[in-house]
Amino acid sequence: MTTVVSDASRNDSRVPPPPDAAEPVTNLEGHPGQASVQVGQEWLRDLPDEVSRLGKPIIVFTVPTSRLVMQGIGAVMVTVVGAFVLGILFLVFEARVPVSPWLLIAGYLLSVGVLGVVAVFSARRRIKELNGLQVMVFPDALVHLRHGRPQIWHWDQIEEINSYQTTFSVNFVPVETHRFLSFRLLNGEKVSLEESMKDLGYRAWRKLARKLAEMSLPHRLQHTMDRLQAGEVVYFGALGFGREGFVQSSDWLPLAEVQSAKFSDEEFIIRKVGGWFAWCKVKIVNIPNVDVLHLLVADLQQRGTS
Repeated sequence: MTTVVSDASRNDSRVPPPPDAAEPVTNLEGHPGQASVQVGQEWLRDLPDEVSRLGKPIIVFTVPTSRLVMQGIGAVMVTVVGAFVLGILFLVFEARVPVSPWLLIAGYLLSVGVLGVVAVFSARRRIKELNGLQVMVFPDALVHLRHGRPQIWHWDQIEEINSYQTTFSVNFVPVETHRFLSFRLLNGEKVSLEESMKDLGYRAWRKLARKLAEMSLPHRLQHTMDRLQAGEVVYFGALGFGREGFVQSSDWLPLAEVQSAKFSDEEFIIRKVGGWFAWCKVKIVNIPNVDVLHLLVADLQQRGTS
C-alpha cells in the first residue's frame, strides 16, 4: 500500500481561521498602543477613503524609529567626513596655489555649508518617505501605502505566495541576506514587496510573511482544489501535481507508484516504489505555495493509511 509521509512538525492539515477582526492594532513589535502606530479614529480618518472603508486594520507595519534616527545620524556623518575631506583638499590647494587665507576659509565654509544642506535635505526627504510607508493587514485585504498611494489586494484575489530568505557568503562567511516576499493574483499580476521589506526590517518581513500566508491560505487552497477538480495540473515551481500524480520536467509519477513524499527542513523529497534514489528533490525555497502543498501531502497521507 502506498504511504505518503510528511514531517508532523511541519505539517498541519487544519486551515487556520482568519484572525478576529476585533484584535487590537499593533505595530511590528506586537505591542498595542505604542507611539509608532495610532489606533484612534483620527488616524483612521487620515487614510485614503478606499482604505478607510476596509474597517480597522488587524496589524500595521511601519518603519522602526531606529531606522529613522539612523538617517539623521547618517546626514551628520556625511557632513563631518565631507568637511574633513574638503579640509585636506583645501590645504593641498593652498600649498600649491598661493591664495588669501580669508578667501580660502570662506571657500571652505561655503563648501561645508552646501554639503551639510544637501545631506540634511536628502535625509529629511528620506525620513519623510519612510514615515509614509505602511503595510496594513485587514480582515479582507492587504494594503500597501507609500507616497500616499494605496495598493489594495483582497485575500480571495491571491493565488500564490512565495517568501524566503537567502544568505550570500564569501569563503563561508555570510556577507548579505536577501528577504523575498511576493505573490501572484488570479489575473496573473505579480506583486513584489521586497523593496518595502528592506525598509521595514527583518521582524516585519517575518511577521508579514506569516500573516500573508495565514490570511490567504483558505482562498489559495480553494483555488488549487478547484483547478485539480477541473483536471488541471497545479505547479509549485518546477513540481506539478494533478489528480493522477506528480510531474517534473514532463516526467510523470502516478500516485500508485509514490512510496513516500516527505518534507525536511530544507527539501521536499519524493521516492518512487522500487527506486534506489529519490525521484525528486526540491528545495523548500523554490516551492511557492508550500503550505498548500503541505495540505495536499497530508491529504494523500490520510488516504494512503486509511
